[in-house]
Amino acid sequence: MISYEIIMTPDSEKDLLELSDYIAKVLLAPQTAINYIREIKNGIKDLKHFPKKYKIIQDEPFYSLKIRRFIVNNFYIYYRIDEENNVVYILNVIYNKRNQLKVLKDL
Repeated sequence: MISYEIIMTPDSEKDLLELSDYIAKVLLAPQTAINYIREIKNGIKDLKHFPKKYKIIQDEPFYSLKIRRFIVNNFYIYYRIDEENNVVYILNVIYNKRNQLKVLKDL
C-alpha cells in the first residue's frame, strides 16, 4: 500500500488556527475547539493511505485543478493529490455554510 505524505499549505494552517481561535475565544468553548481540530486532523490523516477516497469536484475551476473535498463537522477540507511524488496537499478548511467559490477564489 502506498503511503502519501500530507502537507498542510499555509492557507489550511491559517484556516485551522482561525477556526480554533473562534470556537475557543469567541464562542468560549475551548474543549469543543480541541475536539473539532482533532476530528479534522484525523480526517486528513486518513488521506495518507486513501487519498482517492473522495471524487474530484465536478465544477470548474476545481475539476481542471483536480481538487477534491470532504466534510468533517460542517467543514469542507479541500485537497489535491500529487501522484508523481505521493503527496497530498491540504489547501483549505472552510465552514460549509460559507460561499465556497468566494472563499476559494485565490485557490
